[in-house]
Formats: sequence, structure tokens, C-alpha cells
Amino acid sequence: HGYFSDAEINKPIYEKIRGWRSICKKFMFWAYDIDFHDYFNYFPSFGVIKENVQGFYNLGVKYILMQGAHNFQQSWQCNLRAYIYHRLFNDINLSEQELFDEYIEGFYGKIGGECVKKFIVDMNAHYAKILKKYYMPYYFLYQFV
Repeated sequence: HGYFSDAEINKPIYEKIRGWRSICKKFMFWAYDIDFHDYFNYFPSFGVIKENVQGFYNLGVKYILMQGAHNFQQSWQCNLRAYIYHRLFNDINLSEQELFDEYIEGFYGKIGGECVKKFIVDMNAHYAKILKKYYMPYYFLYQFV
């Protein structure tokens, strides 16, 4: 989900960060890029990673711990997410989509990468149906790839 996608839902986060920013020169934010209720399932956060990094940067956050399923044996997406976050933390001007494509093609190859992208599009469509049916406002799903 995007921490900065919906101002009303995320208002408490903004207020806390602004409060800490007024008394601290540097501070760390511990964020989550996972749904611990469904740890082993697909988590549709691609498409909001850059938005999250940019939002934290705009609020003056200097250090971020992004907790997620960062164990390749449990989540095939973990290294991809770590790659995109790492690159964006170091250069916010990079394109999330280009980083996504670069990693997928580098890791899976051109043909394998196309299959993985198709799988992600299909998973996003599946989760979009679920979210529409059960409307969970704290998730934000994007067609990404």
C-alpha cells in the first residue's frame, strides 16, 4: 500500500512524522511492505514504492527500515523489492518502472521476464477483484508492468 496515497487514511502517519521532525534533526521511520496476515501470499505493492520513498524524503525522514518478507525462500518478490527500494533510496530521480524492468530482465532473462511480468499483471487483476468485493481501503493496487 502507499503510505502517501490517501491523505485521510494516512493522516496519523503525517502528524506523527511532522511531530518528530519538529524535535529531531534526523530520525528513522520503520515501515512495512508486507501483509503479515498473509505472509506467504503475493503482496501487490509494486507501483507505490517510489511514492513511498518520495513521501518519506519530502517529510525529512533520513533513515528508513522497510520491513517485509525479505527472505527469498518465502517470497520470490523480496529481492526485487529490495533492489527497487535500495536504488530509489540512493537516487529518487530513477524510474520505478525502469528499475522493475531492469531487475526482472536481469534475473529471469528476456523470455522468463515476460512470463513473470504476465504473472504479476494476472495477480494484480486477481487482487483487484478481491479488493473490490471486500473493499479494504488501506490497500492501493496498481496495474504495474
